[in-house]
Amino acid sequence: MWKKGFGCLSGYPDRARLAEGFNNVMVANWAAGGKEISVFTHQKAMFIYAVSPLHMGAGTALGLIDNPIQREVHTDWPSMAGSGIRGAIRHALNGEEGWKNGKLTAIFGPEAGANDLHAGAVSFTDAQIVCLPVRSLRCAYVYATCPAALARLKRLANAAWRVPQVKEQEAWYRNDDLKQGDHLILESLAFNANKQESVSAIANDLAGRALPAGFFSDKLKTDLVIPFGHRLHSLREEQYASRTACAN
Repeated sequence: MWKKGFGCLSGYPDRARLAEGFNNVMVANWAAGGKEISVFTHQKAMFIYAVSPLHMGAGTALGLIDNPIQREVHTDWPSMAGSGIRGAIRHALNGEEGWKNGKLTAIFGPEAGANDLHAGAVSFTDAQIVCLPVRSLRCAYVYATCPAALARLKRLANAAWRVPQVKEQEAWYRNDDLKQGDHLILESLAFNANKQESVSAIANDLAGRALPAGFFSDKLKTDLVIPFGHRLHSLREEQYASRTACAN
């Protein structure tokens, strides 16, 4: 699951409302007195849930991996470039009813190489990871996140809950069915289990914002775990190592 922010001058976050608000769309930046001024008037967090394998390519590399994915420089976590998501959304809308007669160009800007170049009315930031499914010894899989990912989410979404202060080697949880003795076994890593009711507030808020009602939303509400700091990266590397071993 990923989150990203976008600014919209007209303030319409979905395709139907974007079409309704076409007449209010203006150029995103203008020059006044020789100084560029941002005129984005609305912003909203958008969540992306991958229902099939996703590969956001980063070109070629000189290392062992010849087809790397996009990653954040400072965390090495997977990410999605805002320009790529913007292009994917534009491509999906292209040709659909209600998106002709210049509406797509006004909202997303002109195609590359067009004579009349101007900024679009909507802008996307890079998508940042919020949580990912990891194998669990007791319940097939859980959704794992970490304090750093939650801190970024809280800032962007203006959430009311507090960022958890998880101790080293710990993992916070709320569902006792996830425990194996005094531990949570995620991938091949064992964490000291620490039951915290505050996990419920985070899980319920995240499920309500990011997923429609149903199985996956209910799963997120009950089976969210929060391991210590950098261990989210360790879990991701464990997933990669196990899949590589299976492939070999």
